[in-house]
Amino acid sequence: MVMIGGAIGSLLRFVCGQLLPTFNINSIPWPTFTVNIIGCFLAGTVAAIIKKQELTNDWYLLAITGFLGGFTTFSAFSLEILQYINSDKWGNAILYISLSIVLSVIAVIIGWWLGTKQ
Repeated sequence: MVMIGGAIGSLLRFVCGQLLPTFNINSIPWPTFTVNIIGCFLAGTVAAIIKKQELTNDWYLLAITGFLGGFTTFSAFSLEILQYINSDKWGNAILYISLSIVLSVIAVIIGWWLGTKQ
């Protein structure tokens, strides 16, 4: 289940990276940022639905561990922060970290709320 979900999530992550603007050291890395926010929203929604519907652990492994594990890009996010730091762009690094964390938590909360409304 993890492998199937991970393959689909990774492929979708790649597609998003191709469709969104590329990384520019003076701006937010939009592909990673977008995927992380969407992934957090989906994590909240799917986790709530799995719990509410009392689905088996296989669904969690497929959707959360596999699909969202392959789709979201926290390791890429961390490397992009390092690029900012190495380029002495501390303001960009702090802004990117702050926006990513705050919006990701908000996205999970909204996703959970919507998931419980199903």
